[in-house]
Amino acid sequence: MRTLTMTVAAACLACSFALAQAEETPRPAPPAASADAELSRAPVDWHEAIEALKQGSGAVAFFLALIFLCATGWGFLAFVLAVSPNLTERVVKALHASRLKCFLIGAGGFVFLASLVAVSHNKLAVVVLPVLLVATAWGLCGVSEDVGRRAWMLTTRDPGRFARLSLGWPVFFFASWMPVVGWFVVFPIFAFSGLGAFFIALFSGGAAKVQPRTIP
Repeated sequence: MRTLTMTVAAACLACSFALAQAEETPRPAPPAASADAELSRAPVDWHEAIEALKQGSGAVAFFLALIFLCATGWGFLAFVLAVSPNLTERVVKALHASRLKCFLIGAGGFVFLASLVAVSHNKLAVVVLPVLLVATAWGLCGVSEDVGRRAWMLTTRDPGRFARLSLGWPVFFFASWMPVVGWFVVFPIFAFSGLGAFFIALFSGGAAKVQPRTIP
């Protein structure tokens, strides 16, 4: 009987010791949630999502507007080239002769016309503005053709005036939209050069006529 009692007591002590060791042993921490799970449980900020979508839509709309302006400008300049090939040819020749002279005359003419409008308190704007728009259109047509001629020279061939315009106008248009350099260097220099070349071509005489091609 005494032996049984001692055996039971030893078993109880062993169980108590095992339970104490189990309580002192640290339990492993639960696995940390993954980043994807945390993001999936995070609330969606719909306001920020809509703003990001608006910004992306604005960039796409701006790019499409540039494409539209370039296409409509090309169509108008092609019309100018078709209805007045002689005058546009003289504009290109004036640019070939002296681009610096064309730039100085164009800048001076622009300042003079703007001064007339300012002195007359905008009364002459109805006369000066159409003249300036016409001169700018023919000047840009000549500038675009000249730029296209230089670009086609890199391919060792010159397919003609219409192809020059078709290549030169997009090159000049998108170069003018380049931040800082295009706004303050490319566009002013070429626009004033074209404006001055138009004034030179308008009052120049003795230039060879460009005969239109006869359609069979």
